[in-house]
Parts: sequence; structure tokens; C-alpha cells
Amino acid sequence: YQRRVHGGILGNEVTSFLTRVILVYFGYRSYQSIETEEWQDDAAWLTFWLMYSLIQFVEFWVDIFAGWILALPFYNEGKLALWLFLGFGGATKLYDMFGKRAMSGAEEAFQQLSQKANENEKFKEYTQKGRQIWEENKKKLNLPGAPVPKKEETKEEAPKEEVEEY
Repeated sequence: YQRRVHGGILGNEVTSFLTRVILVYFGYRSYQSIETEEWQDDAAWLTFWLMYSLIQFVEFWVDIFAGWILALPFYNEGKLALWLFLGFGGATKLYDMFGKRAMSGAEEAFQQLSQKANENEKFKEYTQKGRQIWEENKKKLNLPGAPVPKKEETKEEAPKEEVEEY
């Protein structure tokens, strides 16, 4: 699904391209932070990706129910500026202002939903079936955590040479 956003100086293609370049750069910066010993940079980039995912989630619903917002002039440029703001320290500020409260509310809702689901017999049955399917496929696909099958030691006989008699 490709939405059309009108207006703006840079245009849809340029802002789309720049957004992807910025996200690849921030992904690279996240990789660099993982490779360091400090936890502060890890926390900063984890906060960025959390805020990025929350904004993408909200944008999805806004697009469905209030698509006219996406037609505002300079929408793409504004979003591009938002990603830059988040990537250069703004994610922590935004998280402290809104994200923490939103996530704690969502966490409570998820816990209640999980508790209700775990009390449901059908859910338990489907969960058990899902685990069985996962274990079977994990073995077949040789995924991490799957037991390594033992190789059977068999002696292969050397092929017999056929000799033609004259």
C-alpha cells in the first residue's frame, strides 16, 4: 500500500529515500553502540527504536482513520525532521514526556490480556499445538536451540569394480 502525500519541497521520492538513508545510518549507529561496553548508548538507541516503532504504529492508524492529515503540506519533511530529532537525542526526551506513560499503560493492558488468555482453555490448547509445531520445525530446519541429531556411524562398502571377461 503506497500512500500519496501532496505538497512539500522535496517531494515524496526524495523524502522517502532520505528517510531510508537516515534509518540505515541510525541502524549502523545502533550496531556501533552494541559493540561498546557502555550501556548508556545502548539505552539511547533502544529508546530511539522504541519511539520509532510507536510513531509508526500511530501513523498506521492515523492513515486509516484520518488520512487527510497525511495530505498536509510538508508532512514528509516534518516526519524526516522528526526522525533526525529522535536520532540525535530527542528520543529520550520524547520517551520521558510521553513514551514512558504510554508504554506503562500498554504493559498493564497486555498483562491483563495475557492473564485472561492463559485462563482460556482454547488458548492453552492452541499454545500447546503451536509449541509442538515450533519444536518439530526447529528440528527440521536445524534452528538454534534444536537438538543436534546424532550421525549414525555406518561403514559404507566400497563399490565393487566390475570386470569384464573376454
